[in-house]
Amino acid sequence: MSGGLGFALLCAVIAILYGAFSIQWILSKPTGNDRMREIAEAIQEGASAYLNRQYTTIAIVGALLFVRSEERRVGKECRSRWSPYH
Repeated sequence: MSGGLGFALLCAVIAILYGAFSIQWILSKPTGNDRMREIAEAIQEGASAYLNRQYTTIAIVGALLFVRSEERRVGKECRSRWSPYH
């Protein structure tokens, strides 16, 4: 194993351990008072709605790009099959 690869793997393991430690530390903190929980719930609801809209948009664009690429592929096959120049 080269030195660069070993260093990259070491950094990856350290990052995963740091992430696990951070998650455990954050989840061990108190959730706050009722008002703080209400605000956190509103933020989570808004973030969820935003992500759902983003995923929907990405899915629509992806479907349109797929259809367009298939149209081009099928169109090229048809042209090449009937073209007098092949």
